[in-house]
Amino acid sequence: MRSAWRLGVAACALGAGPLAGGADASATASAAVPVAATRSPAPAPVAGWPRRVDDALGRSVSLNARPVRIVSLTPGNTEILFAIGAGDRIVGVTAWCNTPEVARALPKVGGFAATTVNLEAIVALRPDLVVAGDEAHRLVVETLAGLGIPAMAVKVRDFAGLFALMRQLGTVTDTADVAERVVRGLEDRVAAVATRTRRGRRPQQASRSAGSACARAAAPSTTSPSPAP
Repeated sequence: MRSAWRLGVAACALGAGPLAGGADASATASAAVPVAATRSPAPAPVAGWPRRVDDALGRSVSLNARPVRIVSLTPGNTEILFAIGAGDRIVGVTAWCNTPEVARALPKVGGFAATTVNLEAIVALRPDLVVAGDEAHRLVVETLAGLGIPAMAVKVRDFAGLFALMRQLGTVTDTADVAERVVRGLEDRVAAVATRTRRGRRPQQASRSAGSACARAAAPSTTSPSPAP
């Protein structure tokens, strides 16, 4: 249960992380990546695509087709992607992404801090979507975008933001139906905990109940169910 509850906790911490030195590290890594070699021919038009979303940095991110090779740059992102049914398309994660268990075996592209993200490793994985943190990953996101790799920054501070992000990622990964089911289940459980709290239960009890509820809601989704066609 505790690992699934981290879905909310980790996501709410997406904006945190060391930034000092990020510029030098990102610039150094990107300088070693030949821009021309990383660009791919534009894919043929697909029904329902392209799709465009605004990320946490105010950037407009466009995807021409359903992403099939995703890189996640935060533990929270990784857990959310698995929960909404896109986990089987993740091809790279950070060294801190260890939930669910299958994430531990995925190729690593560095740590959470911008100073530890390996741009060459990301490019080598040929991703068609990179999901990063927010301001701490700005230079990473902008560098990847400059290389023609769709990269979106995300930020979560509370449950409302978490649910909005899950729906947004459901849209860009073409798993909207799964994401909506998971979100509605979590919303119902959070509402139930709030009701119990208003009836006089101690905060500690309510907190434990919230953790258990979210764990039960997210646990069945860690096997990455196939999205609806």
